[in-house]
Amino acid sequence: MKALYLACMRALAKVEDTICYSGLLLCTGLTVAAVINRYFLHIEIMWINDIILYLYVPTGMCCIAVTTGAVSH
Repeated sequence: MKALYLACMRALAKVEDTICYSGLLLCTGLTVAAVINRYFLHIEIMWINDIILYLYVPTGMCCIAVTTGAVSH
């Protein structure tokens, strides 16, 4: 039973790490795209900034939970 629990926790940790990594990578890519659009192409697309905000906040909370859990063990 303990082995099953540990396997489930390892799988959950991989899922959380993937969510954090993907979310931060997507936020970074969208931020670069927004800056390129704004300063080089002179086209400001407002919804990109909204998506970045709506994606960054939950991703940041997930990253805080993952790092806190990693430090406490």
